[in-house]
Amino acid sequence: MKIQEVKDLLKKYSKEELQIIITELYKAIPKKIKEEKNLDAIIEEVNQFIKKDKVEKKREDGVEINELTSEIQLFIENAYNQYYFIPNRVVPKKERPKWRFKVKGYFKTLEAYFGSENEERIIEMMKSLYEMLSYGCGYALFSTDNPFASVGLPQIELFDKVIAKRFSAGINQESIRFAIELMINSELDRETLYSDLMLEIIKHLKTTDSKEMAIRECRLQIKKIKSEKLPEKRAYYEHDLLRYRKQRKINNLVEISYRCCMVMCEFEEAIQYFKDDYIENDREIKLYVLLRLMFEYDLKECWHKEYEKALEEGINPRQGLQNMYKYLQDNRELPEYIF
Repeated sequence: MKIQEVKDLLKKYSKEELQIIITELYKAIPKKIKEEKNLDAIIEEVNQFIKKDKVEKKREDGVEINELTSEIQLFIENAYNQYYFIPNRVVPKKERPKWRFKVKGYFKTLEAYFGSENEERIIEMMKSLYEMLSYGCGYALFSTDNPFASVGLPQIELFDKVIAKRFSAGINQESIRFAIELMINSELDRETLYSDLMLEIIKHLKTTDSKEMAIRECRLQIKKIKSEKLPEKRAYYEHDLLRYRKQRKINNLVEISYRCCMVMCEFEEAIQYFKDDYIENDREIKLYVLLRLMFEYDLKECWHKEYEKALEEGINPRQGLQNMYKYLQDNRELPEYIF
């Protein structure tokens, strides 16, 4: 029988019956095993034995988590140095393809340790591993452009695993900031959208207060990013890339604010957030993004209103939006798909 089955069976016996069972089992155990397992000490003072066992287990776990942390940190450093991708003398050639098994094993081990007194360190290690895989989607760290797929851990699933561990200690401004910053700083694999990561965050925000905290955090982050000056004396393409990333972060923060408002049915506030802060010089593209988001939440009245307002402002919507507008007028509902 398995241990859990034994525990379940023992629940049905009285104190006297348990004494008989324990006595018979004790008789059946060889003297050598009794001494090795220190069974007499358990019978004499079980509470002392439990305390001692917990202390020893904590000490062993602490030693092992220290060793694991050092190993992961070295692995991540080598990965960022491209030692699993380019010829080098640090990581042997035969060891380089094994990186994917290492990462999968690290996550499995870290999850097994979660729940101990080292939770914060475990979360940081999981975050660092996620960030490394994410970075590998945009830059060559391994012999693949999709590290998440190589490891067999989809990006959305792994992102949710990391933020869920952080949220398990409580939904507050710090844990929400952790999740939002991890989202906006992520590089994506070809199967993932930023909207996917946003939805993973929002599903953890069960209360109105938590969603409002997320919106406040987004406002703070937008203000902070807007105040950051781009470094001078850079090549024009580097400058453009940095400006693009800055714009992308702001727009993602706007979108998650929008989505939080939508979930709370604050439609006008959501639309206003978008109009105020979403960065796009082409007014037609900005209109398309807004209408696409409203379509996602099936806001046909708002969709109709914003479309006609755009026409009054001299914006010429693309043909697909024109077709959707006609469909809405003819059927009094939005189509099933975006044209």
